[in-house]
Amino acid sequence: QLAGKVAIFFMTMPILTNLVNVISAML
Repeated sequence: QLAGKVAIFFMTMPILTNLVNVISAML
């Protein structure tokens, strides 16, 4: 189960960073 959580974490991190970049670009 830990490997699944780590995989989900690494899959969602780039999405979160992209959202931060988009929001900072809009400000």
